[in-house]
Amino acid sequence: MTVEKRIKMVLPDAEFIGTLIEWAEDEIQKAQDRHGEPKPGPGERGTGPLWNSFSLLKADGNETLRLEPLYRAHCREILERVAKGQDTRPGTDAELIVLIHEASLVAPMTSGAECLYFRLLDRSVPELARAAAPKIDLGAYEKVHGRAADDFEAELRHRLRRDDRKK
Repeated sequence: MTVEKRIKMVLPDAEFIGTLIEWAEDEIQKAQDRHGEPKPGPGERGTGPLWNSFSLLKADGNETLRLEPLYRAHCREILERVAKGQDTRPGTDAELIVLIHEASLVAPMTSGAECLYFRLLDRSVPELARAAAPKIDLGAYEKVHGRAADDFEAELRHRLRRDDRKK
């Protein structure tokens, strides 16, 4: 294979990685605004915890997590944890959404998993929640299946824990 063909093969990935970087930087700037972290001047390196959190915002090859609403929600959640001094290692809502979605393609969801899926969508990517189930009564779901969803959420966050995602 020629060098030109190899470059053409990886170029789309490289371009998409550039897009992910833009989304991550945008979410970092928004988090800095929300939390009053000073932004560095042109050519300066930032010193705040949010500005220095870029390495925590990896999508790690998960194609579904690379969808803009999910990736931005993933970034926002990690950045909120950083701003509040919380542990960044547990799985994010977006990571849980992806896992539950992928599992549902193999086997039917339990009622607790379905409740958790809708809860996570509603909390982190409401635009996807409205598209996925515009008429669902999440409150009613929570009354019946909320406890199972709570247990499932705790287990999944632990299983999706990323020890490399620590500041």
